Amino acid sequence: MLAAALGPVVRSHWAIENSLHWVLDMVFRDDESRARTNHAPTNFTTIKHMALNLLRRPAGNQSVRARRKAASWDDDFLAALLAAQNRSPDSPAMPPLGPPLPPALDRLLGSLG
Repeated sequence: MLAAALGPVVRSHWAIENSLHWVLDMVFRDDESRARTNHAPTNFTTIKHMALNLLRRPAGNQSVRARRKAASWDDDFLAALLAAQNRSPDSPAMPPLGPPLPPALDRLLGSLG
């Protein structure tokens, strides 16, 4: 009876390890992080979790690592990720969400990139 009760607990632990910790290590090389003082480890972990959640959103069969690489190469895909639009790198561009930006802000953002 003990094995029947303990089995699901062990499997649920390994499900967390395989779906989060291993992915963070493989995609973001989390085990090699040099951030170890003050609040840096917590802050970087939070940013990595947010990035991982954004990378998991688009539909498709690409790996998280491939999506991260695509986001670094394709500015439109990166913008779609940050705007929380479900777009894969090979799909056509989506219309913007929400109202257009005010002209002054649009000029400022246009001058940045």
